[in-house]
Amino acid sequence: MDIDLGDGKSFEMFQEVEILTPIIFITAYDEHAMKVFNHFTIDYIRKPFEVEGLRNCMLLCKNLKRFVQASLFYQLYNLLQF
Repeated sequence: MDIDLGDGKSFEMFQEVEILTPIIFITAYDEHAMKVFNHFTIDYIRKPFEVEGLRNCMLLCKNLKRFVQASLFYQLYNLLQF
């Protein structure tokens, strides 16, 4: 997700829509770095970025998914969903 959307509503979206997937923020602005981790953020990529950095981020996502699915936390989380 690009932090600096044209309408300026990138962070407002989190109050309006329930995001159920990990988020990777991409931006050219350092001032958002700490704010993004208040959300379900797994990575923060600063523009311009190298393809290798994006590849590493995607590998992190893949590994995180495997870990969560295999963990007791995942099973407990599913039991507690209302």
